[in-house]
Amino acid sequence: MFGIQWDLTLKYLEVNGDWDIKTNEASYYLKTNSGSWGNYRDVEFQIEDNNKYAIYNSSSLGEWKDVLTNYNKPSYNLSGNGVLLSTGATDRNNKMNIYDLAGNVYEWTIEKSDNEDAPCVRRGGNFGDSSSLVPVSYHHNNVITSIDSVGFRSTLF
Repeated sequence: MFGIQWDLTLKYLEVNGDWDIKTNEASYYLKTNSGSWGNYRDVEFQIEDNNKYAIYNSSSLGEWKDVLTNYNKPSYNLSGNGVLLSTGATDRNNKMNIYDLAGNVYEWTIEKSDNEDAPCVRRGGNFGDSSSLVPVSYHHNNVITSIDSVGFRSTLF
């Protein structure tokens, strides 16, 4: 995905998204705090049955397990523990059938970086971030390495 595609998706969600608030205030949830609809460390919410989750413990991802009935996602804490949800584990993290854009894992984009050592840019936040420090509009130069909190998004036209 190109960085401009990420930006256009955010603009589309801002204008057309099913927000509980006025459209001009939707940018707050995209640019300031995406916790109301993302899998971040500082938010807790109930996960629907028939989904998967994994415990993240000190930079190590555990086994994927079935979600228990009425399972409440514990917040990721400063000691490095938390919960990573499978994509689509909850409709709470869905805007207009775009799942897990906020939180969960960073997305690699083919956006040119100013840093020679970091040719790509990662977008959005991840499950270990604070939703107010790393909202879905966040972008950061990043060295291309194997990082367990970065993924990529398939796109369909």
